[in-house]
Amino acid sequence: MEKIGLIDVDGHNFPNLALMKLSAYHKNKGDEVEFVTIGNYDKTYMSKVFTYTQDFAPTFSNLGEVIKGGSAYNMSILPEEIEHIMPDYSLYNANKAYGF
Repeated sequence: MEKIGLIDVDGHNFPNLALMKLSAYHKNKGDEVEFVTIGNYDKTYMSKVFTYTQDFAPTFSNLGEVIKGGSAYNMSILPEEIEHIMPDYSLYNANKAYGF
């Protein structure tokens, strides 16, 4: 079991579909998944959609392997087994599906 951290770089209170899919994938594997707080992580995903959002270097320590993705990083393709998974809507306390 790994501890997975998620960072929604845009942080505009809109659910990030890639992070929701990554969360579902890792939870299905039995991993612990959460938005990054002060703690130790085996792997951390940073997702950024909007190019105008200020990029930042996380100031947290112990993020483990940091993986950046999203259209604003010019990397928007998830692995096949993650791309077609049902998103984890509980990540954003969403009680409805969002269309993209």
